[in-house]
Amino acid sequence: FALIPFLYIVRSWRLSLITLACIAASAASAYFVMWPISETVAVANFAPSMMLSAVLATSIDYSLFLLSRFREESAEDSDAEGVKRALATALHFAGHTVLVSGTTLALCFFGLLFFPVGLISSLGLATGLTICISIAVNLTLLPALLLAFPAFFTRRGWCCCGGPRRARQRAEERRRVAELRAAAASSSSAEEDLEEEGG
Repeated sequence: FALIPFLYIVRSWRLSLITLACIAASAASAYFVMWPISETVAVANFAPSMMLSAVLATSIDYSLFLLSRFREESAEDSDAEGVKRALATALHFAGHTVLVSGTTLALCFFGLLFFPVGLISSLGLATGLTICISIAVNLTLLPALLLAFPAFFTRRGWCCCGGPRRARQRAEERRRVAELRAAAASSSSAEEDLEEEGG
């Protein structure tokens, strides 16, 4: 159910696949990192559930920040270079927000390490590490997938078909608008030359 508002805002089921990939990668990495720690330190038995909750919350939230900004920036230009520029802009602005907010949240959970109760301190360690891993995954895997498959992820609409045709239509429309603007500019300059000659 958490993906429903995400789909409404981003309006692309293709981009939601990136969010699912980030969730899976973050959860697997977090469990892999915590497994050797749990062999040496007593960890609360509900820590895995808390870790999964943190992964779901942060991955959906951070990918929403990044992908919504990316979709706005790539709305006018969906070719390879346009995707790179849109992704660079999204990482510069939304990526900074993700890094700062995620680091603040992780530090808050790491603060639980100073509690004298072992269950609470282990929960803070597990959740703090999970948030750090989620930040790293969303800032690395997400842009990597967008750059690896730009044509697939920049298609508009909910249907799998017609994406390339719509892209060609948009490119043709932009070309015609550019030609009309150039013709208008040349016509205006010609009128100015005639006025100067007549004067």
